[in-house]
Amino acid sequence: EELDNKRSSSRNGRNLAGGHELYYYFALHKPRGCLSSTKDETGLGRLTIYDFVTRCGFPKVGHVGRLDFDTSGVILLTNDVKLSIALTSPRFKGNADPDTVSPLEKVYLVTVAGYFEENSEAIRLLQEPLHYHNLGGEH
Repeated sequence: EELDNKRSSSRNGRNLAGGHELYYYFALHKPRGCLSSTKDETGLGRLTIYDFVTRCGFPKVGHVGRLDFDTSGVILLTNDVKLSIALTSPRFKGNADPDTVSPLEKVYLVTVAGYFEENSEAIRLLQEPLHYHNLGGEH
């Protein structure tokens, strides 16, 4: 989907008509066995999300966040740098720049391998929302 965010900007060193930048937002389902990076640094030639981007003819976009190699899920691709930073930078601590995007909550669906004892501490922790301040550290 193409969205015009009406942000003053330039592309290739020139202002776009009316000072409006055209932003792109794509949701890509990353399969297991695919890297969330531009290339395989190991030299093994593993598939990356950008192999799909190239095949689909997407405009120049970057990925927002990453998923592990053996994980499948949706990854956001965009050329909207402000949004990307607001979604991924620890400095926002869950509160995005109000000029960029409204504060948002990230929700993850996780499947856990193995078993837990009923009423265990692990079950209790998994049932509670995980807030940034619970992670410890300054970030």
